Amino acid sequence: MHLDFKNLTLGPSMGRIYLILSLLSLLMSSTLQAQTDSVKKASSSTPLLGLESGLSFIIPHSTAIASISSYYPLLFQLSYSRLHTSQKAWEACYCTPKTGLIGGFHHYRNRQLLGTGSSLMGFVEPYFGFHRKLFWGFRLATGPVYLSAVYDSISNPDNLFFSSRLSLLMQVGLSMGLRISQRSSVTVGVFYNHISNGGLKEPNKGMNYPAIQVGLQHMLNPAPEFLQYERRRSWKNEKPITWALSLLYTSRATGDIYEKRLPVYGLDAAVHWRHGFLAEMRGGVEWVADEKRSAQAQKEGWSLSPHHAGVHVGEYLMAGKFSLGLAMGVYVWQRNPFIDPVYQRYQLGYRPFKFLQLSVSLRAHRSVADFADLRCSILF
Repeated sequence: MHLDFKNLTLGPSMGRIYLILSLLSLLMSSTLQAQTDSVKKASSSTPLLGLESGLSFIIPHSTAIASISSYYPLLFQLSYSRLHTSQKAWEACYCTPKTGLIGGFHHYRNRQLLGTGSSLMGFVEPYFGFHRKLFWGFRLATGPVYLSAVYDSISNPDNLFFSSRLSLLMQVGLSMGLRISQRSSVTVGVFYNHISNGGLKEPNKGMNYPAIQVGLQHMLNPAPEFLQYERRRSWKNEKPITWALSLLYTSRATGDIYEKRLPVYGLDAAVHWRHGFLAEMRGGVEWVADEKRSAQAQKEGWSLSPHHAGVHVGEYLMAGKFSLGLAMGVYVWQRNPFIDPVYQRYQLGYRPFKFLQLSVSLRAHRSVADFADLRCSILF
């Protein structure tokens, strides 16, 4: 009897990942908007129009779609947003945040096989150094996309990327901007796009296509006066060393005919070292219990503990109440020899209070996503 342990780490509910990221994106957007609205000034925000185009390539992340991954999709996006310039908005992220909507058209360069995609995404894009001529930003966007060509066992059997005409598009990336006039600026950025239906219908290989995008944005009102707020006062008055105790939880589908969901839970203890205005290093230990692994092994006649433990260290971007970072880890105790001993964790966090942080975390083994979880951390 052979148990394919490699498959035990696969099959995360990508729909849950996108839902979590979507909700966190909306939380970030609504928080910044609410804090801006609390200051009733005419110059607290200004509307912008943006136009972007880009060229991308498809990542052949599975052998099943390698033969149809040789196309170079084109992207066209039009956005309407508001740039929030009040001091309260700045204090929320140590940035000049922009929130709004992006309408997009994605041409996958083969109308019959892959078709096109029409999308509408909500987004949040913090800008850093926006008062200068050269600035940079980070964008998180998500929303529905309508696909004109999807899998059909008779008319389109080769399209394993899409099976639902209405799917979810997520876009994340970094950009640089150059101010060319008082109201206008040009941008260039690298963005990662992912389309999936969240496992609601098969096949659902999903499409991953990084893109280089150039754009032009224009303020509809006169540019606001950007004030030089006390940038360094907040973090320098904080303790350089903070301890964190985190509780994590999610659930994973068993993948059998009963479609049961089994819990994944654990604890993480870490130390945070704030060593810069936007920089924090974190290191710690964690213990995780994944009941799905144990249940699958038991079904195949194997005995496998659901518990594993590891040590990790990472660097995080600190932007006011928000944090974004990558940690690398190594398992120091786990019973499954087929699992890669090295893992990485991507984490996006929000700190509503000084003693509390809420986060969404995605664990992966090299290029393979394992699972996403929610974390509640007590800081002291």
